[in-house]
Amino acid sequence: MSKPRMSPLGTRNIVGAKVERVRRMKGLKQHELMAMLQSEGMEVSESGISRLEGCRRAVQDYELPMLCTVLNVSVEWLLGMEGIDNSKP
Repeated sequence: MSKPRMSPLGTRNIVGAKVERVRRMKGLKQHELMAMLQSEGMEVSESGISRLEGCRRAVQDYELPMLCTVLNVSVEWLLGMEGIDNSKP
């Protein structure tokens, strides 16, 4: 069983809570997610994963596709845009 978050979420990114939720749903530990991301070319440490999930680390635009690939989610879902009608100007 994983430890509950002790501190409130930060404001450095909008995807961290979703990354954590999917990681836990998949039964992955942070070091396992770190290894998967590193195999995709993302340079991140285990503490970096923790800070990302806690919204205390900014997520670079080039990191989004890697996160989506290893978590098997869409960029739109990760950014909270899924279900929004983007066809209007």
